[in-house]
Amino acid sequence: SDKQPFSLKTEYIFIIGVTLLALFLRIYELDKRPFGLENDESGGMISVVKNFWVGQHPIYAYIWELCYKIFGLNRIGLRMYGVLLGTLSVPVMYFAVRSVFNVRTAMFASVLFAFLRWNLHYGRSGHGTIMAIVAITLAVYFIFKAIQKRDKFTYFMAGAMSGLCWYGILTGWFVVLAPLLYFVFESFSKKSYFKRNLVGLLVFMLGFWLFASQHIKNYFISTNTYFSRISEVSVFSQDPNAPVKNPAIGIIENTQRVLLMFNHHGDSRQRNSGGNPYEPAVDFVTAMLFGLGFFYCIYYSKFNAFFILVMLFFSQAAGSIFAIEAPSAMRAVGTMIPMMFFASVVFDKVWYAFSNVFKGNFRDRIIFPLLLACFLTPIIIANYNQYFKRWVGGMDEL
Repeated sequence: SDKQPFSLKTEYIFIIGVTLLALFLRIYELDKRPFGLENDESGGMISVVKNFWVGQHPIYAYIWELCYKIFGLNRIGLRMYGVLLGTLSVPVMYFAVRSVFNVRTAMFASVLFAFLRWNLHYGRSGHGTIMAIVAITLAVYFIFKAIQKRDKFTYFMAGAMSGLCWYGILTGWFVVLAPLLYFVFESFSKKSYFKRNLVGLLVFMLGFWLFASQHIKNYFISTNTYFSRISEVSVFSQDPNAPVKNPAIGIIENTQRVLLMFNHHGDSRQRNSGGNPYEPAVDFVTAMLFGLGFFYCIYYSKFNAFFILVMLFFSQAAGSIFAIEAPSAMRAVGTMIPMMFFASVVFDKVWYAFSNVFKGNFRDRIIFPLLLACFLTPIIIANYNQYFKRWVGGMDEL
């Protein structure tokens, strides 16, 4: 972790600035780019208007209704939901990365997240997936804070945000497994760990129940609403695309496809990542940072933060690994959050090396901005061009 002091005034100015930048990127030409509605957007719009949700995902349906009241029952009203939560995702990512690393690495991560095409796409869409991105980032922030502070309020918020993840895509249900597995392993490896943290675990589960209980209740009200889609797209289903003879082979192949989704062969559907068919989910530089950070975190997974991030990554990749049509940038959208941390690990290590060589104002005012520029310039150019220089018309599958 970077121990160099940083001006709070400068940090506040940066947070405000990067949030405004994120807002601009999400409202710029919102009525034109992309044109029309893709099928998930239109389906969600009809569901909200006709009240078809049956309680399955009520929170973002309520936010949609608020946006309709303010901006009208039209494309802008529909997409303002994505704009609001997409803008919020950037400062949330800043504080999440800051809680693990430091201010400078958080600055790098938040600018990357503001421009990242994958995140930007859902921040300009009427798709409910953006709720998962915000909720998982909040959960990660409070989980790490709970490990650091070990106070009841932070444990409660960590549980509550893990429960909030149940209101995004279905793989958000698995977020809670990462901290629970960490707790189990620590309890077996450290004497008295279970006893010292038992109250915290109980408070965590109380916070988790705050949101998760609504889903559990609604499941028994309408079992057909829950998991019906899973039976259609699972590798164990009877779908023509499913590996009926040997699902294990399908799972192994899907794992390879998901891992290569970031830098080699992406989703075939534009509506899932905002990119061209089969285009990698992220730009080249971000993909390289992700790969390096991913292997670094696996190697050092004995440390709590890295263990949780690796577990979180595979829990969120499961949405595409165990489904047909892999890779799916939408079903595996939860991997975006640990991916950001993996990329941040690499930047943090490079910054740490430079900060040990250069000192004082020269390091802070010259070296750090230059390092940010070297990392972020190709990322910003690539993501801006991939989105704003491309989508004049509508996406596929309208």
